[in-house]
Amino acid sequence: MIDRQVLLGGADGWECVMDKNVLQILDAGVGDLTKSQKKVADYILKYPTEAAFLTIDQMAGIVQTSTTTVMRFAFQLGYSGYSVFQKDLQELLKNRVAPSTRLEANVKSLGSNSLFINCAEMQMNNIKKTAEYFSEDLLNQVADLLFAACFPIGSPAHSLRYAPNKGTSKKQRQIMPR
Repeated sequence: MIDRQVLLGGADGWECVMDKNVLQILDAGVGDLTKSQKKVADYILKYPTEAAFLTIDQMAGIVQTSTTTVMRFAFQLGYSGYSVFQKDLQELLKNRVAPSTRLEANVKSLGSNSLFINCAEMQMNNIKKTAEYFSEDLLNQVADLLFAACFPIGSPAHSLRYAPNKGTSKKQRQIMPR
């Protein structure tokens, strides 16, 4: 079975584990596949958009193998079945669509009143997902780096950041990053 996560790291010593996308999993696992399973993998890597919407029977027919081979292919990649693999592939392709096209489609499907609320909810969900992926220490390091980049040493904001008791109210100190 193929490892479905990747360890990311930086020169500053930070690291995190993120899930690989379906094509990365497939690319990493090609060497462990049988000859027949490699035919399935080659087709998917060459034509991901078409493959994402083929039934298991259609896939087997196109690559001239059995449906059992296609199922074993999905199992070998760590999926519980071909439909789960296919769903991941479809999700990846959906996210690759140009942002302007996705925005246009989303705006058309929403009423003008709910656009702001939906946008705010999406941002909150993105923040929650980010917080789930990264440790609090890593997020604090990133906040420190961003703050230092935006407010260089010697700027008034930098002075407040590192000496929060000087000239700031208790309320201001509460909302200031550590």
